Amino acid sequence: MGLIIFLGDSITAADREESSNELGCGYVNIFSETLKKQNQDWTILNKGVAGYVTERVAQTLHTECISLNPDYVSILVGINDIGLIVDADASEQDKLYMLEDSIRAYHEMLFDLSRETQAKVIILEPFIFSKDGKYEDWIPWQKKMSKNIHKLARNYGAYFIPLQEPMNKKIKEMGFDTITTDGIHLTETGQHMLAQVVKVCKEFPERFLLIRCTIKSSRAFPKMKISAVFPIFVYLLLSIFFSEYKKYC
Repeated sequence: MGLIIFLGDSITAADREESSNELGCGYVNIFSETLKKQNQDWTILNKGVAGYVTERVAQTLHTECISLNPDYVSILVGINDIGLIVDADASEQDKLYMLEDSIRAYHEMLFDLSRETQAKVIILEPFIFSKDGKYEDWIPWQKKMSKNIHKLARNYGAYFIPLQEPMNKKIKEMGFDTITTDGIHLTETGQHMLAQVVKVCKEFPERFLLIRCTIKSSRAFPKMKISAVFPIFVYLLLSIFFSEYKKYC
């Protein structure tokens, strides 16, 4: 039926480099298994790489994605950028410049995808969880990045799926250690909670601001054609997160 490519960092990679499963042990693999059960004949590629920042994903975009002529592209990246910003021995202004570089790389990705492919794009919000002060200084930068990514999604007609606030609510309900191993990566229970959050996004988009973003025409942001089947893919992507899988590999 077509090609779906997932781009991102370790959350998307999900140990695919160490696993015998080239799709890894996370949501990409679950997505693929769900399509198989629905007799959907899609080719799925996991191009997530542990440690990748936005600029690195942008640098490999042509070889790892555009050259393959994908029909759909899912992107989850940015939290490693924030880590570099926070840890940098730099002034606040220089850190803002670093953030701008990350957003510029994101802009380049969406620009190239819109110009060189007919791919439909889904953007997942990067998230971070704080406990006992750890990662507390990451939160303002996550908010800044999320705001900018959301703006880019609006301009390029991509879907932006917010994850930070819904997952925060789940942590308050279930407890920090139940959901995340270290504030960045998710436990198995956390994977299921993420699934439930995205399920709610599917069923009640107005509650979590799941937006099919309005396309704005400008020189900097060319229009991206959105086909009638795009909502179907979003439905499928959201559905995989709450699948009743107990193991990911």
